Amino acid sequence: MSESAAAELQSLDLALARAGQNVSHNLNGQRLGRKGRETRERIVRAAIEVLHDEGEEQFTLSAVARRAGLGMSALYNYFTDLSELMVAVLEPVMDSAQETYLSILGTYWPYDEVGDCSEQFWQCYAGFWSSHAAILHQRNRMSDAGDERMLACRVEAGLPLMDGIGRQLGPEGVQEVGAEALALASVVATMMERTVTVQSQPSYRTYTRASLGSDTRSLGHAGAKLLALAITNWRDTTGG
Repeated sequence: MSESAAAELQSLDLALARAGQNVSHNLNGQRLGRKGRETRERIVRAAIEVLHDEGEEQFTLSAVARRAGLGMSALYNYFTDLSELMVAVLEPVMDSAQETYLSILGTYWPYDEVGDCSEQFWQCYAGFWSSHAAILHQRNRMSDAGDERMLACRVEAGLPLMDGIGRQLGPEGVQEVGAEALALASVVATMMERTVTVQSQPSYRTYTRASLGSDTRSLGHAGAKLLALAITNWRDTTGG
């Protein structure tokens, strides 16, 4: 496992424990004590490790069980299928979004600082994706394959991003984002996700470097400029 992957696992320690506190029973209806919580956390951590080592071992329940040193029957005490396990893997990751890129959107950007704020926001969003790329790409693959729970997780993750961008479009203190502003925010958020997918996926980076002849970070700078342009143009034309 790479050093960056190991660092990510360490950063998830507290988040994993915090997320596990919301689970009181296993799937057999037994109340979770200390040992049960540790076992569940061990499974989730093993799933993250398998995802980071993708290519060495396919991401399956049996692979996770082997990595956790458990039998399949023990794993099924906590998760019925791969989709349910992925929900548990995603929970601490998406919780950290509130403390990273979404926190930047929580403060209204003054007009003369929109450019700098857009650059800071994009870098933070790209950094979040870079840190959790293996997990987020797996979510998207399962979503694209028709997994309804992963689709719901993907949509749920996008809603606060769209709402936050939408609030930057209008006047400060707006209570509800209008339909047109939300539509623009949706397009911008989709552009951002697609771009960071390219930035954080090794196979995409190979083709991008070949076509652009430069580091994929240039995509982030271009995206930040488009984000800033969308916000300032919308404010100019709507009086926001």
